[in-house]
Amino acid sequence: MGESIGPWFHLWVDPKTGEYYFGEDIFRTEIGLSNGKAVSAKYSNFPTGSAPPWCEHLRGTLERTRYSIYNLGFPPEQLKFVQFDCCFSGRLRLTSNDKLVESPETIYGMLAGPESDMSWALGMTGGIDGQFYQGWWKEAAVKPGMSIYEVFSVLEWTELKEGENLYQALQHAFGEAPLEAVKDFRMYGMGDITAVKIE
Repeated sequence: MGESIGPWFHLWVDPKTGEYYFGEDIFRTEIGLSNGKAVSAKYSNFPTGSAPPWCEHLRGTLERTRYSIYNLGFPPEQLKFVQFDCCFSGRLRLTSNDKLVESPETIYGMLAGPESDMSWALGMTGGIDGQFYQGWWKEAAVKPGMSIYEVFSVLEWTELKEGENLYQALQHAFGEAPLEAVKDFRMYGMGDITAVKIE
């Protein structure tokens, strides 16, 4: 699970279009780790010309100074469930024509789409059944003691620890967590969510 460590996904708004962008004009999920910041993937992770279309070269020094989740090298299908309890960790999604876009600010329910740049970088690619990535749409509102995302996660993981499957754990969290957290919840993947259990 890990702890929520802050708003590391830096978004700016283009005053002409109202669209968000990473740096000058690039989308990329970025999270904070204990030893620095990491993006889902960098253009420099790939041989020249072989990066996915959405993985453009990061501006300035970011190609050199950011870590890359993709560089961890998880083989496809190895991970079944990944949660990043970081602000903006579930905001972006990959489209069917391989573009990285911002997901709308709406309540999605269980699945926001088959893939995000983070799930792709973790080897959860191609819509493989039974792999799920969980994150958050925006920056967490802080309540006394813990953020609303942490409240949601404690509810979810308590149920998982008690032997419930992921679907049951999420249903419990949806019913008990602050509405803001429920609205900001994003999950990517496909398949039978009831088959995912922590053992």
